Amino acid sequence: MPQTQTPFRYERLTSASATRLVHIQPSSATGSGLVVRIEEVHPNQVEYDALSYTWGTSEPNKPITVNNDRRLLVTENLAKAMRRFRHPTEVVSMWIDQLCINQSNLRERSHQVAMMGTIYRSARKVIVWLGEDYQVLENGTKLNLKPGLILANRILDSIRRDGDSKFDWVILSGSSRFPSPGNKPWQALAAILRRPWFGRMWVIQEVVLSSCIEVYCGEKMFTWEEVGQIVDCLDSEDYRNYNIRNSELVTELPFARINRIKKQHERGMRPDLFELMLACRHFGATDERDKIYALLELGEHDITPDYNMTSKDVFVDFAARTIQTAQQPRYCCDYGNENPHHFNCCVEGLKDKDKYLRIMTMLCCAGATNQKQTLPRSEQLPSWVPDWSLPLKVRPFCFWGSKTFAAGGSEYGEISVLENGRLSIPGKIFDTIKAAGSVNLNLSDITDAKAERDLIAQWYTDCNHIVAQNLNRYPVTGKEPRVVLKKILEHNDIGETRKTPTTTDDGDGDDDRPANTRRSSGNLIDDLASPQWVLPADHYESTMGVAVGRVLFLTLNGYMGLSPHGTRDGDVVFVMLGCDIPFVLRPVGSGGGSDDDSYVLVGECYVYKAMDGEAMRDDTRPVRDVTII
Repeated sequence: MPQTQTPFRYERLTSASATRLVHIQPSSATGSGLVVRIEEVHPNQVEYDALSYTWGTSEPNKPITVNNDRRLLVTENLAKAMRRFRHPTEVVSMWIDQLCINQSNLRERSHQVAMMGTIYRSARKVIVWLGEDYQVLENGTKLNLKPGLILANRILDSIRRDGDSKFDWVILSGSSRFPSPGNKPWQALAAILRRPWFGRMWVIQEVVLSSCIEVYCGEKMFTWEEVGQIVDCLDSEDYRNYNIRNSELVTELPFARINRIKKQHERGMRPDLFELMLACRHFGATDERDKIYALLELGEHDITPDYNMTSKDVFVDFAARTIQTAQQPRYCCDYGNENPHHFNCCVEGLKDKDKYLRIMTMLCCAGATNQKQTLPRSEQLPSWVPDWSLPLKVRPFCFWGSKTFAAGGSEYGEISVLENGRLSIPGKIFDTIKAAGSVNLNLSDITDAKAERDLIAQWYTDCNHIVAQNLNRYPVTGKEPRVVLKKILEHNDIGETRKTPTTTDDGDGDDDRPANTRRSSGNLIDDLASPQWVLPADHYESTMGVAVGRVLFLTLNGYMGLSPHGTRDGDVVFVMLGCDIPFVLRPVGSGGGSDDDSYVLVGECYVYKAMDGEAMRDDTRPVRDVTII
């Protein structure tokens, strides 16, 4: 294509209900240039398919010809997809976000994102492009994925023949053993199911809103239902255990979560947006704002996309709205009149425990330890606002097992989002931290067993140093501090093992299956307890569990517990009214002045024998409002 071509310029859309379509012009020549026509349309008045793909990591650098003689650059992966779906003799009409939205016009981009639901529901089908049937490895060699596609076909043939989802490798292969870790078909199938597309935030909405989905890897096409059948049959307990032993984790994928949301949507369920955010936290988005905007068509909310807002503004606004929604009906509140993040809510709105739990859960997912620490201060989030662009460093206590806590009692308080991004919450300062550990039990990057054992030993030694500073018996129980440490680390008071045939009523069974072979039950976010979604590796729960990413701390009054790594002496344990989990706060002021009750939220914590309303029953500790910045 001549470099002298005039760059394509988008014309302003003439209607608020309009979008654009890409008409890929036919060609039978494999190496011929891509020629398209882009036109304005109304989604419900034309026939088209919607393309779902990943932009990739490269900048747009592949030229295409638009509207006869204009030049436009697209990403390499999109160029490959367009060549794959170009027809030799017929025009192919598609909606492609990279081309149909003027990405440089933030106002148009915001409006088109708000139209995504209409666009995908109006499409005849969604065409998913996973990429070519090979994969370029880090060393530059190509991994042939065709054996994996053949294996997938054999699985589907077996299901069609036998009428169930139980794929029998033994019968199919004639071998009495599971395939070895280097088995090429198995390895290739795992690579296909780990393609980046499955972990992209936008695909959730694209899949859920479509009634017909075709998934392409190279020339091979599967329906969405067929992909589901393949994953389901590989999700049996035998195969999960095989996968874990051999590091071929084909079932440790976002597919199941996407499919669960899709099935609930088909049943007419429309979950709260905050619930969706929790469930989809680990899906990726190039633009941090899309961590929220990509889910807007699927959940209940009153948010309008606005790409003129920074990601900080978007996250703060979402957190403020979550608090507002959780506390009371909208008509009781002055939310958004003058300051969009300033409102005071009546206590009458706090009677719904389930809604109040949203605030607790949000705060448990926030804290300075779960935020970027290298940003300029002006770009840093308030410590009470979750940073949705990052994975959680530890799994919050509220996601652990079936054990329930009630540290804050049953009375609720008045929570206010103040000016300048501050949060006012009522509760009690329970105690001040005297000493805290310093060893970070982060096993995510450790693959060597000896190095892992050494780090765990260092963490235990660190704990023993903290325990040695407590010269008195433990408050309430009168037990030796070392006994209390053992109780904490045995999980006896933190999480309960889900019962299995080998588990006793005391919860002391030897359920030694890896965490991702267990299944929880409940609503959309019930599988948040699955460590591969919250922690970097699934072996954490089966080794150190709640200790990962946390340190032991000791308070001035002799209480002990677990808190985020980074906790230090002088931090305080705060119990919020009605909140099940205590928090570690860091005082901002240093004596006198208006900053006396201003704190940074460090993170949630666990205090042995202070998780059942003990602080609320202690009249010597007054209830006060503290400000979180």
